Amino acid sequence: MKIAHISDLHLSAVDEVVAAIENKIAAINTAGVEHLIITGDLTQKGEETEFQLFLEILKRHNFDSSERLTVIPGNHDLFGFFFRNFQIPKDFYGSFHKLPQTALQVHKYSKKNYEDDLRSFNSIFNGVLDRVIKLSSGEIGGFPFIKVLSEQVALVALESNGLLPQLNKNAICSNGYINPVSADKIMAHETLKNKIKIVLMHHHLVPESEVTKRNGKWFSETMKLVNRQEISEIFKKHDVDLVLHGHYHYQEEYFLEDGVVKVVNNGDKNFWSLIDVSNGKIETTSTFKNPIGQQVDSQSLSERRLENF
Repeated sequence: MKIAHISDLHLSAVDEVVAAIENKIAAINTAGVEHLIITGDLTQKGEETEFQLFLEILKRHNFDSSERLTVIPGNHDLFGFFFRNFQIPKDFYGSFHKLPQTALQVHKYSKKNYEDDLRSFNSIFNGVLDRVIKLSSGEIGGFPFIKVLSEQVALVALESNGLLPQLNKNAICSNGYINPVSADKIMAHETLKNKIKIVLMHHHLVPESEVTKRNGKWFSETMKLVNRQEISEIFKKHDVDLVLHGHYHYQEEYFLEDGVVKVVNNGDKNFWSLIDVSNGKIETTSTFKNPIGQQVDSQSLSERRLENF
């Protein structure tokens, strides 16, 4: 089975952005992919017009059914009130006057707002989020869920945007949290027995110390999954075969501690990964596309230097 993974496309009304995304989806379809996975930040500002434009692109390339597509939300898709004011880092100073209003919105954002935003996301993608298996209780906005792709493969979708916007802990709406109780429970579901388990989440699992080394302390403190270690232990406990995520705008493959669980990050919008599952084995290949969709480079991720985190 051929599966494609992309993330963090940040669609906006800018023509060049739309064209690049259209070319990428077209290339994926041409590659004979049977199922497309998008792990969040489909849009830049979480606006209805952005979502509708994305749906149109997906439909043109036949990725508009539950059999062909699975999507989960990123922080940009849910917390649009923040990203409408601060779209890109270089725009921050130009938007400085919006800080008091935005700070008030962050302060007032509630669990109910979060659940409503999750349900809104699910309603937009209602056609591709049906035929899934959910927990009998404890779900928030339809997450977590299991989607069985074949006799061999099942997807486990987790919601990692669970740390609400807070002035003291999540002021720029980028840190994440996964409910460990529901994650552990869904991973133990009998449906997953003897299946290749592919976990989908938005936030990354690179240790904060490594991100600090690469990008600085402020960046690492505002882009993390706050219960990374706890969730990593759950993945190891349940013998997860592969984790797919974005959020951190890198393209890389790495392993959790002890080299037990393989992780692929497609947070760099210029890349996508082809995941070929056959005879109980997973092979991942990374393909680079420039903005006009011309192939520049392709290589097996297994040939790259891998890190254990």
